[in-house]
Amino acid sequence: MENTLLPLWEIIRGILGVDNVHRKLCEHYLEQMKQQPETLALSLLKLMQTSESADHRKLCATLLKRYLSTLCPEDCIWNLLTKETQAILKEQLLTTLIAEPNQKVSRVICLIVAELAGTLQHYEQDWYELDIFIHKLATEGTPTQRQASYLVMDYVFYYAQEKYEMHAEELAVLFVGTLDKDELPVRVSCVSALSSLLCNMVASRIDPFIALLPSVVSVIEEALKGGDEDMLKGVLESLNGVAEVKPKYFVRGFEQVYEVMTQVAIRTFADE
Repeated sequence: MENTLLPLWEIIRGILGVDNVHRKLCEHYLEQMKQQPETLALSLLKLMQTSESADHRKLCATLLKRYLSTLCPEDCIWNLLTKETQAILKEQLLTTLIAEPNQKVSRVICLIVAELAGTLQHYEQDWYELDIFIHKLATEGTPTQRQASYLVMDYVFYYAQEKYEMHAEELAVLFVGTLDKDELPVRVSCVSALSSLLCNMVASRIDPFIALLPSVVSVIEEALKGGDEDMLKGVLESLNGVAEVKPKYFVRGFEQVYEVMTQVAIRTFADE
């Protein structure tokens, strides 16, 4: 391997810089680092944890997501890492998610965790600590952390829906507690996670979640009353996905859903 002439922090800074020549050189050095996957993974993790620049932390997180995901098989280095390094990454990613103060960076770290869960599923490896972590964060974390927990669920359900279908009743209890009592941003994230689970699970398993529909409708109503267009859009987009693949979910509460959607339509036309 040709010696890397720049430390990782300078490579990251160069990639984010405006000098095209220097950026290409830094991208070349980063590509070289893939030949030492242990060093690459641990260096990205450390810089993601310690850099004072949110932009640098976000790029480190984005790169780490790419290198740990089987969605990019040519870049995935997970199976090239030692068991010790794999264990460090699994533990430290969860720790970093709790500690990260920047919401945009935190979101990318959530995606790393979810992508890694998918990678472990692909290689038939377990991550028992993740389930405990998610539940604890959703029930005991700060509002930002609770929101992050549901973002992780949103993506994890896509990869491992069969595993979570077996715990439908427990999940329904968790969801209703959030939908009925939490702050609106957390509730919106909860609806998104619920929608992801419903979209990916078999139709015969959705019954425990049908009772949650009034709570879901209340989230729409609150977002509508508060005039928060982004949150309202997020909830409606999530539920639209459910309506396309699991229309049965809305049958029992059709009148309530129809009523609130009529209010949404009236607001939309009034704004126009």
